[in-house]
Amino acid sequence: LCRELNIAYQASIISNGTSWVEDVGAFVNRHQIKQVQISFDGLQKNHDRRRRYRTSYVPKENASSFDRAVGLVDKLSYYTRVDLRFNTDRANQSDIIPFIEFAREKGWFDRPYPVVFQPARLAAYSEHSTFLRKNELDLDEFDALRSMVKTEAGDNFTVEESEIPDGF
Repeated sequence: LCRELNIAYQASIISNGTSWVEDVGAFVNRHQIKQVQISFDGLQKNHDRRRRYRTSYVPKENASSFDRAVGLVDKLSYYTRVDLRFNTDRANQSDIIPFIEFAREKGWFDRPYPVVFQPARLAAYSEHSTFLRKNELDLDEFDALRSMVKTEAGDNFTVEESEIPDGF
């Protein structure tokens, strides 16, 4: 409709990266997606432990949620901007630099649309999420980790602050 009416339109998506169409390029083009944020909770062991499928939603090929998200980033980064949001806490903070090395080995920072890395601090933003408090990094700890990430990046890839829509 926007094309027919000559109206500028673009979209962005935040996703866990587990349930996408096979032809990612056609989907991105058809829906004019200019940016996709894919969230990771560490390397495969930590990520899959936190992002389990509900029993009735396990994919037929039984791929882990980490493998599905990685496969999606592999495809998306040829078609649109991809922001890798790395949700950091006490239990997975040691994964952040190895995850960057993993992304570097995958070639994600050298794609037609170089991946943007976004370290994010896991935090309890409401009374319903206070169970997260014991795993939160304090602001000084997170700032130190973010500084390490920026040093690791140097001029080789972009590090940005992750956006926090509505406090989540």
